[in-house]
Amino acid sequence: ALKRMRAASDYIEEALSINEQSLDRYERAVCLRILGEIEMATGLIGRAIGHLEEATSELSTLSPWSPELAIAEAQLGKALLSSTDSTDGAAAHHLLIARRIYSGLGISSAVRDLDDLILSAITIKRALKRKSPLGGNVSIVSRSRLDPRRFGMITEDERIVGDLERWGPTEARILIEGETGVGKEVMARALHTMSRRREGPFVAVDCGALNETLADSELFGHARGAFTGAMRDRVGLIEEAGGGTLFLDEIGELSNTLQAKLLRVLEEGVVRRVGENVPRPVDVRVISATARNLQAEVEAGNFRRDLYYRLKTAVIRIPCLKERPYDVQVLIEHYLKFYCERYSKHLELDRSAVAELMRYDWPGNVRELKNFAEALVISKSGGVIDASDIIAHLKAEKSDLLKHSLDRTERDAILRALKICNGNRTRAARMLGISRKTLWQKLRKL
Repeated sequence: ALKRMRAASDYIEEALSINEQSLDRYERAVCLRILGEIEMATGLIGRAIGHLEEATSELSTLSPWSPELAIAEAQLGKALLSSTDSTDGAAAHHLLIARRIYSGLGISSAVRDLDDLILSAITIKRALKRKSPLGGNVSIVSRSRLDPRRFGMITEDERIVGDLERWGPTEARILIEGETGVGKEVMARALHTMSRRREGPFVAVDCGALNETLADSELFGHARGAFTGAMRDRVGLIEEAGGGTLFLDEIGELSNTLQAKLLRVLEEGVVRRVGENVPRPVDVRVISATARNLQAEVEAGNFRRDLYYRLKTAVIRIPCLKERPYDVQVLIEHYLKFYCERYSKHLELDRSAVAELMRYDWPGNVRELKNFAEALVISKSGGVIDASDIIAHLKAEKSDLLKHSLDRTERDAILRALKICNGNRTRAARMLGISRKTLWQKLRKL
């Protein structure tokens, strides 16, 4: 296989030299990209980098948002990661360009794969070596001129800034993916603030909290007398967002019936209130968000394919805080300042404290960090926050989480035993291996 690949490499190089005049610029760039990939596979990393740099330079001029350029940029980033002569920053730069293109094209699987590579390129260990309060600038400082803080985004992650810069000023429908607590609604508000609709309303809808029986009325509105209790006309949330942005949070929780109705609104640009046959035109930009892998939900038959494609002109994936440890410092400084002002305190964060915060995984993401910052400010009267303060609070947080988990497990076991025993407490206590008095005491605490 190695011999064949090297033979293919020689053949492409020969073809490029012979047909240099007949090949157009795009064909030549694609050939250079393929040549670079073959050279990577055969261990010729230096030559691969040279050819891939030529390919990306040409393709970026011809078609700056093409899949071919994304492939070439990703391969160049991988080649630079493999090279001992290059820096991780250079590799990350090209991987970030590829990610931005894939995000714009809505290819979320490629975005997720690249995020893993970007995290490898910029690790906590390397970040801590740079100049900062920790001895270095721990962020991937964006090469963009955009300041995300102007729009409510506290981040220096170029992946997030790039997506915001690319899609904020547009009318595109955006699907935001990310774990709970990463800041999907904050991102949606930033996109709204950057758009021409900034003067219009921003209406957020928690799809997971919609009452099935009242959801039609809440989303689409109703006419007076449409059902018992409908004493007057009501404007639905979709109409309320007219001229602005409708944010559909946890869109994956929407029922099949509501999915079909929402699809019709997106296709026709009109809503029909419950109890009315008159269509009402609506002008809204729809931004949706989910903690699920919506594409996988589509493949599993749990979400409508046609609605999925209507919702996502582009996919923006917000990495979890564990994948962007360089954002921990800017976020903790922001929230400490906010809560110090609220509680009229003055606290400073030393280098050891920030290093300790960056070693933590933050399973609750930005939401957890925000609550952590408030608890830290409340517990300290003033002075410097050092590593010992951080360690003590993290231990207390883990202890509370474990206790809550154990309490919930015990509660579930008691309720299950009572159900099996048809409510007979004596039998349930015997099944659980505790006395009836102990069971009674535990039930009082539930």
